[in-house]
Amino acid sequence: MNRRSVPTWYEDAKLGIMVHWGLYSVPGWATPANPTSTGQASSRPVRSNQAESYWDELQNPGSATSAYHRKKYGEKFDYYQFAPLFNQASLKWNAETWAKLFRQAGAKYVVLTTKAVDGFSLWPSQVRNPNFPVTATRDLVGDLNRAARKQGLKMGLYYSGGLDRTFRPAGDSSQLTGRIDETYGRYVAAQYRELIKRYQPDLLWNDFTYPLSGDRSGVLAAFYQRSPAGVINDRWDSPSVGDFVTAYHQLPKALPNRKWELNQAIGTSAGYNQAETEAHLLTVNQLVDLLVDVVSKNGNLLLNIGPRADGSIPAAQLLRLKGLGEWLKMNGEAIYGTRPWIRNGEESSEGVPVRYTRKGNSLYAILLSPPKKGITFSLTSLAVDDHTVMKLLGSEDLVSWVQNEGKLMITLPLELPGDHAYVLKITPAPNR
Repeated sequence: MNRRSVPTWYEDAKLGIMVHWGLYSVPGWATPANPTSTGQASSRPVRSNQAESYWDELQNPGSATSAYHRKKYGEKFDYYQFAPLFNQASLKWNAETWAKLFRQAGAKYVVLTTKAVDGFSLWPSQVRNPNFPVTATRDLVGDLNRAARKQGLKMGLYYSGGLDRTFRPAGDSSQLTGRIDETYGRYVAAQYRELIKRYQPDLLWNDFTYPLSGDRSGVLAAFYQRSPAGVINDRWDSPSVGDFVTAYHQLPKALPNRKWELNQAIGTSAGYNQAETEAHLLTVNQLVDLLVDVVSKNGNLLLNIGPRADGSIPAAQLLRLKGLGEWLKMNGEAIYGTRPWIRNGEESSEGVPVRYTRKGNSLYAILLSPPKKGITFSLTSLAVDDHTVMKLLGSEDLVSWVQNEGKLMITLPLELPGDHAYVLKITPAPNR
């Protein structure tokens, strides 16, 4: 692992979609956290009450989720009684619709939650769970795998390796019971091998560490043998294992010295939450700014969506995915296949936040807001030569500029193309 370089496809991809879909999508409810207006990942802290944590919230009789559950489903309705309801609802789902949407949103890979902490598998697994032998009746993983590849997307599989509530002994309050349970370890290894053999994924996204008895080396060897250009995240209970570093809802305080990925939900839950309103979701503008910021710092953005049990995606989420895709259609040149520059960004003299990416002999200066004082703005840290050419992506007009006494003055066209962030392409790229 230490000698292995990150495959180019993952370095170039920049944007992936993670789908949180499972039994919790049937009730689809949690008390949403207070909305934020900034859209910055660092301002959206990890929350305990999320719709995908419905089972956990039910363990507290005094929780808002428990009160909702009793009123909606009754005192004696067990969480795992959602399984037949989910299996029936998911028969309506169209995998091709998802795959086309993800491609139109600008994503280059998709990650599906094949088994979350509730232990329910989204494929008809032949590996028997001795505590809960019910799985999806339809091969949801296989259907999305085929549809995604048809659209040119790489396929990733999320799997909760370190935590499975169906293996948690009664009265045991530890969060990672499965880590030391040998029966569970063998079960995890067998399911992983089945996933690898059946679907040949491009990415394995393990969560909540990994069981000590789960033959981690054998599982990863099987993965890399079938997918030589595959990648894995860093949540495998070893600091030396992982092609990239994962961050959850918060930008790292100190940027990793290797490739990393921000896992960020559109709203306050990763799974479908009917209690969320427009105010709880990041806007298209906030999503664009977040993607640009992450990419300028050598990261990928893995954006979480939460469909309903029948696979339909709420209109508010659709609006944001399509908006992000429209921006990338015009400005993706400054995102895909780029690499970080010598610094990730700065502010113009007028207070406009700017982020930098680089590709080949060009530097991309991405303005996260339009200039506040007319159409001219200035940068004090860029030094260009006399032959430099600047253009605004989405516009045919060249951008005029003048450099004087250490300040680069740039005049933009009267009409700025598109919405949200604006991209200046500067060729050749400055050396500083």
